[in-house]
Amino acid sequence: MVVDARSCTIPISTFRAAPFLLDWGNIVYAKLSATNIKGTSAFSEIGFGGIIETTPDTPINLSNNILVTNS
Repeated sequence: MVVDARSCTIPISTFRAAPFLLDWGNIVYAKLSATNIKGTSAFSEIGFGGIIETTPDTPINLSNNILVTNS
C-alpha cells in the first residue's frame, strides 16, 4: 500500500499552548520530515507555514455544485 499525503493540519490550539505559546498574528515557519517503514527522512528546508489568525481567510475556488441524494 502506498500512502501519499502532501499536507497536514495542526490545530491552532497546539501552537497557542506550551511549548510554543504563540500569539495571534505570529508567523509560523516549518520544516518537515517523513517517517515510513524504511525510516525517517532528513528535514526539509524551512518554509512559510502561515500566520496564526483569529478569523479564517475568505474561501476561494467555490462552486455552485449541489449534491443531491435519494434517501
